[in-house]
Parts: sequence; C-alpha cells; structure tokens
Amino acid sequence: MVRRGALMLVLLVVCGLAASSFAIAQPSIFGFSLNASVRSDGKVLLNWTKPAGDSVRYYLVYRSSLPTALSYTRIDSTTKNESLDSPASNVIPPVYMYYVEARMNRGSSMKSNIVTVMLNIPRVDVVRILSQPVTNGRVGVLYSYQVKAASSDSTARLKYELSVHPSGMTIDSTGLIKWTPDRKGISTVQVSVTSSKGGRASQLYLITVTGPSGTIAGTVTDTTGKPIAKVTVRLYGRSLLTPFEYDAMTDALGKYSISKIDFGTYSARAVPSNGDYLEQWYDGATTADKAKPIDVKDTVVVSVNFKLKSKATIPVFTVSGTVLDSLKKPIKDAWVSFAVSSFGFNSSRPGDNDWSGDDDDRDLFDQGQMKSFALGVTGAMPGVVSTMPGLDLNQTFDFRLDGSSIYVFTTKVDSLGKYSLKLPQGSYIAQAYASGYYRLFYNNRSDLLSADIIKVQADVPNINFVLKPVLPVAYGKISGSVVDSTSRGGVISRVLAFRLRPIGKDTIIAPQSYMADTDSLGAYTIVNLPPGDYIVLAVPLGHYVPAFYSVLGSTRRWTDATKISINGNSVAGITIYVVPMLKNSTGYTSIRGNVTSSTPTSHGSMGKLSSAVGIEGSMVYAVDNTSGQVAGYGITNTDGSFTIAELAPGSYSVTADKVEYTATTPATATPTYDAVTGAAVASTVSLNIDAVVTDVSQESGAVPESYILEQNYPNPFNPSTQILFSLPKTEKVSLVIYNLLGQKVATLVDGLIEQGTHAVTWNGRDARGFQLSSGVYFYTLKTTSFVASKKMLMLK
Repeated sequence: MVRRGALMLVLLVVCGLAASSFAIAQPSIFGFSLNASVRSDGKVLLNWTKPAGDSVRYYLVYRSSLPTALSYTRIDSTTKNESLDSPASNVIPPVYMYYVEARMNRGSSMKSNIVTVMLNIPRVDVVRILSQPVTNGRVGVLYSYQVKAASSDSTARLKYELSVHPSGMTIDSTGLIKWTPDRKGISTVQVSVTSSKGGRASQLYLITVTGPSGTIAGTVTDTTGKPIAKVTVRLYGRSLLTPFEYDAMTDALGKYSISKIDFGTYSARAVPSNGDYLEQWYDGATTADKAKPIDVKDTVVVSVNFKLKSKATIPVFTVSGTVLDSLKKPIKDAWVSFAVSSFGFNSSRPGDNDWSGDDDDRDLFDQGQMKSFALGVTGAMPGVVSTMPGLDLNQTFDFRLDGSSIYVFTTKVDSLGKYSLKLPQGSYIAQAYASGYYRLFYNNRSDLLSADIIKVQADVPNINFVLKPVLPVAYGKISGSVVDSTSRGGVISRVLAFRLRPIGKDTIIAPQSYMADTDSLGAYTIVNLPPGDYIVLAVPLGHYVPAFYSVLGSTRRWTDATKISINGNSVAGITIYVVPMLKNSTGYTSIRGNVTSSTPTSHGSMGKLSSAVGIEGSMVYAVDNTSGQVAGYGITNTDGSFTIAELAPGSYSVTADKVEYTATTPATATPTYDAVTGAAVASTVSLNIDAVVTDVSQESGAVPESYILEQNYPNPFNPSTQILFSLPKTEKVSLVIYNLLGQKVATLVDGLIEQGTHAVTWNGRDARGFQLSSGVYFYTLKTTSFVASKKMLMLK
C-alpha cells in the first residue's frame, strides 16, 4: 500500500510537468531513511542512514520507473551507505522510484522509505483560449470571430489554426476568423492555438447559419401581470434537418426579443431563474407535445407572451423519519437534507413528471457558474430551510446538496433522533449526516448515483436512516480541482470517490462511495477515507460531461481511471479535466431505455447481494454520431430505467458505464420530432452490462465473516472513546467495562443486536453516572459463542 501511495505522488508530479530535476522522499515509517539527489550529469545519488539495532551485512538497492512503478529491479548490492545510479533520460515520463533493503546479521531484513526522482524535462507553458465563440451566422453575411488566447509564458509566440472548419473559412495570424456562409445549416469549427514553448489549447464549437430571418418578442409576467426578470425564453426549431435553437433573457420589465430567426415553425419554452415560478411551454402548456406552434414566415414581429404560475400553488406535504446509529439509538446532532432530484443529479431521472421537471437543471447551473456560492469544501451543516426565496443571480447561488436554496431543504433531528420537513410535491433524494458517522443517502446508499428517488405526492413517513460510524482506523483524504479542459477555469461539481472491492481479504466494513461538493472555484476535498484503492469521478454541474481522474486525461470509463491508494495519507493535486457537452444541438426530444445485467451483484453500495435485473446508478451517455461529442447523459433509476433529455433530433451512439461493471456494446438511438405535430418522439434502447468478477463477499457493505472486537479509538482517551465490534449473525450481546480489580463499572450493551458492524461510545462514567478516575480499564464483548477483551487507558 505504501508503494502504491508513492506511485500516486509520482503521477501527480508528472502531471505538473516540472521544469527541472528533483527528488521526493516519502515520510519514513520504516527502519531507516533514504534520500536522493540528481547531479548535474543526470546521475542519481542515493544515500541512507544506518538502521538501528542489529548490524548490517549488506544493502540491496532497487529501482522502478513509470508506468511499471509496482515492479522493482535490483540495481546494486553494497556495504556502503550510498549508491550512484545512471538511469536512462529518454524514458517517458523520466520518473524513477527507489528503495533500499538492509540484510541483517541475524537473517532479518529492513526496508527504507521510497524516494521519487524526476529527471530534467523541457518546460511546457500553459495556453488558454479566453474568448467565447460567435455561434450564429446568416447566409450571405460575413461571419467573424476574434480568437483571444494567452500563454503562461509572456515570451511565447502563439500560432492560430483551424483544425476543423467549413469550406471557405479562414483564420489569420492574429486569430481572426472570417467566413461568408452560402447555405443554411450547422457547421463544426475547431480552433487550435499552439505556443512556441510547447503549450497547446483548442476550442470546439458549432455555428448555426440561418437564411432570411424574422423576430419573436414578448413579455413574461406572473398570473397577476407582474413582470418577471431573468427568464430564459428558448425557441426550438421543429425542422428535422436543421433543428435550430435560439434564446434570450427577459429584462427588468419582463421583456425579451429574439431576432435573426430562420423562417420555420418553433416551440417556445420559458425557464425562470427565479425559483418562485414554474417553467412553461407556449401557450400555458406543461409539456412540449402540448405547446402551441409558432410560425415565423416573414419579417413581421411575432408576439409570444408567457404567464408563469407561482410555485406557491404546489401542494406541500410532510416528510418525516428518524436518524439512528447501528444500535438503534438516536444521533442527536444529525442533519437531514432533501434535494430536488434533477438538482442533485444534474440529470433527469425517469418519472420526474412534476414541478421538479423531466429536465436536468443544467441551464440553472450554467447561470450559477459565474455567481456561485463561496463555501468550504468540508461542507457546513446549515440551518433549517423554512421558506422558498427566489433565486437572484445577482446574489450567491448555493449548489451544495446540503446547502440552503429553493432546491434543498435541510433540518436537524431532535433529541430522539426524529425530524420532520415540509416539502413541495416533487421528486427528491435524501441524505443524513453527523459528525463521527459516514454520510448516507436514503435506503442505505453511500453512492449518490444510486440514491433512491423519493416521490412526494402525499405525506411520507418513515424515511429513516441508520448511520455507520467512521472507523477508528488511519483514514486519509483526497483533494484537488475540477477544471474545464478548454478554458482551464474551475467547474462546480459533485465529486465521488469509489473504494474498489479487493480480490483478497478485507476486514474493513465501510461504504464504497464518498462524496463532496466543490467550492465555487472547483476545488474539493473528500475526507474520512478508509485504507484502500480509490477512483475519483467528477459530475460537473451544467453542460459538462462527467469524467474520472486519469493521468492520461479526461475519461468517461471507470476502467481507464487512475487508482489512488489511501492508507492514512493525504493525496493532493488530483485535477479532473471535464469537457463541455454539445450544447448547441439541444432540443426537446429524448432517449429512454433500460440498463440490465444477468450477473449477480450488490444492490447499492451498502445493500445485500441480489441477482438484479435493472442496474441503478449507471451513467448513460448519448454521443452525437456527426460530431463525436457527448450531447447528453442520464443516470439509471432503481429499476435500471433512464432518460437522456433535451436532445435535438439526430443519430446518437448510446453507452453505459458503472464502477465495477464491464462496458456496454453501443446502441444506436434516433430521437426525432413528429413531422406534423412537432411533438417529441423519444427513441428507446436497451443496454446490458456485466459485473466485474471479484470477491463479492468482501463488498464494503457485506456481513462480517467472523466476530471482531476492535481496539477502542482514541486510546488513550479523554473524555470519551469509541468501541467497534462486528457480528456475523444476530444474537444476544453484552459489552461490559471492568476496572483493574476486575470489578464491573459500566454495561454499554446488553440485549439482542443485529448482525453487522456496530459502534458504542463510552464517556468514562460508571453505571451511576459518576466520572471515573484516570487509569487502565478493560472492555469485554460476550455472545453465546464468542468472548474477547481488550484494555484501554483513560488520561485526564
């Protein structure tokens, strides 16, 4: 585990593209300390301290290089305390790892820490494209776009090129693009900027070219006639060949105007930024298929007005439940949060046919990217959300799953572990969390992607949580940033770390998935990670494609992700690059279907084994077959069903990906519009995935194979400590505290306890509630077939 942790630090260094040779020595927890330095001639000088105790016969020196950093070769045998190595400098990347083994007189051996060495590599600057492309053009009218880019090296010279472009388009040495379109349609453009220092950046976008044009204008008000500002009015062309899309935002008087609209028939939709109102299709329709068509056939302005209904008209219901520990005792400082499902997933889920919508809230997040809530990455526990204030984009926007917004409702439990919340009718995901416990979503889920949707259409009781205690082991953390692969700017995201199931034995009973929201700059930290190998997934909010961390760049496949080893260490600098989606081709049709498997697997990261048919929590992607870009994605529901919403008519390749499952064979989908009515015609596909063959008995939520009594933590302690024990079956259990004289001083557990892992806290008091003095105490776990004792020390 230590060597794999060292590997990850090497990979982080490689990603940083350092400009000079250097060496990193991991903190030594071994018998002696190894250091390294790179000489001017490129040779590596290794020197180490002499191990304490038994005298050394000789030393063996081992070396490894990326990408085979887990395979070491012996390069030297010496009786000295140093060694000189001449590694090859043409290895890509030029990164080497060393350790030394000391062979002792009595036959034993000791190992040093690992050092990482990077040889000199050329400096490469960072190039960024700062300008936003012009995405609209007209037949016969000169199109121009000035590309603006910058290098991190002020002395670098930039070269502009068109990697992909329509016929007749040119770009000059300053980055000015010119083109006179001769026909309507959608064209793909990719601009590449190369630096004389080696850096490179690119920008891919679409240009929608229209012919003779018209104008649509109007006002958006509420039902009383009050104007509503910051409402996005979006037009979707019903043409199957060129489904153009246009949009504009209302001003302070609720007015908007969209000009240069290609002649044709459109559907219109009003999406309010202010969360007090419901979105609406024209004319008063709640779905696209019922929207009144709008014809643009000449230069006369077409008036299209909207009257939006208030969300205050939505029925409100009570959701209630409890938050308990594994011994069914209330957790008094626990919090519960309910988030609108599309807000939480950044994706629609099947059946979200209520105010929370069958869309994905990505437009909301795109607007919120520039004015997002500045928050700490560890996540605070906010107060109760008792009102539904409007979202003002001039103010901060809280996108956290446990934050305070019109999409998230949070409350604290009472002294009995009970809670109650008033929620508008809709679809929600719920989670509970408390200090000293792992965060869980409803129905014992640790994985956000597999979180059950709770339909609130009446009062919903018994939404209960049983939280697992944070293990008293050396836990670590992973931190880094989520970054736009083009602009290099931070992207607000939900970041998940998946603990991979081992093939061999694993006595740690812990969740498989851990989550954190980034801050407004895309930075994140995931804490309380038990020892194990992890892969990290970013689910960016807005029109971005989810991506796993990989040293080779952004990837949608978990099998291509780079593993991060955690064993009480902190791994920083895990930068995940995310790619924008093909937003310019959005529409109002969709792809629907199911993801199934015939391979037995676990139902959720904390569930029992079952032979599931529908696979929940799968990421399903729709890739546009023309551009090769991801146009949208969905997440499967409990039964494996999914929806990829807001797509334009076209041909798409559909694939599914889920951690610890094999990749699916792509399926072709062709969603469209009805040629007569303009109604959306969804395309349906079915996908099958198989679970990766691993030792499922070691799944993180599996029942313990044997009785386990852990050492209390912390130890020594003051004023309280935690004792963990595991039971392979449900039975009568007693957990008793004794003093040095063998006298019973406190009984912590006495009764029937369910199988699984449990935690009990002792506050250092006896059965009468009196505080005991400092000293050694013993705790004994006893069942019908097992007895074990351990000692602990209380210090004041």
